[in-house]
Amino acid sequence: MMHGKMRIALACELLKDLDKKVVRDNESWARLRSAFGSCISQFGNGAYLASEYIGGQSVNRDFKGTDKARDPITPISGAKQREALSMLVEHILSDKAFHFSPALLRKLITESRVKSTRVVGEAIGHASNPPRVWLQASTATIYSHRYDEPNEEATGVIGGSEPHAPDTWNFSIDVVTSWERALNEALTPHTRKVLLRSAIVMSPDRGGAFDMLLTLARFGLGGRAGDGRQYVSWIHDQDFIGAFSG
Repeated sequence: MMHGKMRIALACELLKDLDKKVVRDNESWARLRSAFGSCISQFGNGAYLASEYIGGQSVNRDFKGTDKARDPITPISGAKQREALSMLVEHILSDKAFHFSPALLRKLITESRVKSTRVVGEAIGHASNPPRVWLQASTATIYSHRYDEPNEEATGVIGGSEPHAPDTWNFSIDVVTSWERALNEALTPHTRKVLLRSAIVMSPDRGGAFDMLLTLARFGLGGRAGDGRQYVSWIHDQDFIGAFSG
């Protein structure tokens, strides 16, 4: 368990000013994303090590009849199990865990979308045989929050100017507009560019968005979000595929 605690403590220390530690001037922000992912994985590794103590047991390989031979299987002591549970609560389940600076998260969110789109645009622009169509992922998050009628491509209202909208909403709109701007600015004279403003794609497969939501509901974490009036925009995976082939 001490090893798990040390891994989490090291990750916490590295996450402080991570962008300044791993990315120098004129270097790609991809280094930041890779380092951030490595740090977060240490939380998972530490949590896994701690969880092994809860309801766990020690396996001893002593030989029968030898001096001071231990039982082949020994339950983990209650004190050690409580220590492991406290570690999980403090570093994983507590509302004080995973406190990342907004600046760090915004760099990760924005750069991962904008930079990748620019790289694809440059590749297409320099290709000797460029594709006829470039289908670029975007998101329906760009539309405003409204109840009067649905937002759709022809008449949808772009968000960001709603009265009393929280800063997090406006940031989300800024991310999408920067993302789409990167596509529109790409010089691809022989390739038609298409923005795919999609909502969450739901499928019955394991590991998808619906599987995650279903798992949360089964653990009693479903139910109403906010005031309960929000719409959930989504599309079935077969309809999403049909949009390309139809």
